[in-house]
Amino acid sequence: MSPLSTTAFCLLLAAQALASYSSYPPRPYKFGYEVDDGYYNRHHHKEESDSYGAKTGSYGYTDAHGIYRHVSYIADEQGYRAYVSTNEPGTAPQDPADVKMYAKPVAVYHKPAYYKPQPAYYKPEPAYYKPEPAYYKPQPAYYKPEPAYYKPEPAYSKPEPKYNKPEITYNKY
Repeated sequence: MSPLSTTAFCLLLAAQALASYSSYPPRPYKFGYEVDDGYYNRHHHKEESDSYGAKTGSYGYTDAHGIYRHVSYIADEQGYRAYVSTNEPGTAPQDPADVKMYAKPVAVYHKPAYYKPQPAYYKPEPAYYKPEPAYYKPQPAYYKPEPAYYKPEPAYSKPEPKYNKPEITYNKY
């Protein structure tokens, strides 16, 4: 299958899916996310829809150098309208199509980098690394056992006296 026919086939499937989906009323939804990559680069996107199919939202990014772009948009029966606020270099406050641009570009100055070769006699000194020895002197363990203070108490029990009761025997003679 050639790429053109694959594209046409995908468009046909999308049109069929859209036609079958359009018979259902729009369902309101809301979503959004914000991502910070830990290197001062951030981007975000928020959008919500109402029961009439109108969508409002915003998206944008800010990079580590302070360059930003923020786009707020509305898509409803009057069409798509966007409001762009940016300070990207090379942008101008123009209004192409239905987009309102609020551009305040940052001036970027590039200093030309001139190559200055080092003289032929220049030899950098090697950096020698000599770590300091780590002296480890373990602290003596002072263990002094506690004396045992347990002394059992003497048993003061007196044995019961045993009384032998003499048996009386009678002589038969």
